[in-house]
Amino acid sequence: MVSSTTDSAPAPVYGLAALPSSTRILLTGDGATTVMLEALLEVPLRVRVVAQRVVDTTAVPPAVRRALAAERMPRLLERLSELVDPAGRPVSRNRVVSAVAATGQLPPPTDPTPLGVRLREERRAQHRELLRCGVGHAPEAPQFGRCAFKEYVIRSPDRYPVYVAERFNPAVVGVA
Repeated sequence: MVSSTTDSAPAPVYGLAALPSSTRILLTGDGATTVMLEALLEVPLRVRVVAQRVVDTTAVPPAVRRALAAERMPRLLERLSELVDPAGRPVSRNRVVSAVAATGQLPPPTDPTPLGVRLREERRAQHRELLRCGVGHAPEAPQFGRCAFKEYVIRSPDRYPVYVAERFNPAVVGVA
């Protein structure tokens, strides 16, 4: 598991040695996860938005609020989505949180374009700050059971930060 951090220094990675090398690369990489998953699976992926809502900031875990510097914001935008393959199989289940004012930064819920792909298309300067990664059970994805996960913040100089928690389908991203 990676230790939780919000500094600009990369989080130290521990306890991943038993995972397949492709899983370790996916979890520790600071690039667009969608690009890595598409290379791994050799198929294009799209987003399916499961739910999107505005929530009180207090409904979001303190570590996420700190990572977004959102302690003084009254409300946040929360999106639950899945990256799916052409057959509709979920490859990952994702929780995305940002400032309500960032709504226009995210592709609309009806747009199947993954966030990282959209940012790359817009040629946005961006940096992914890894917060945590490892293997565990995910309340957002109970159907996955024990799965690999990754949490990070996408930072861009001219945009609100975006927190992303990805839970990977173990049938696609191995954990054994």
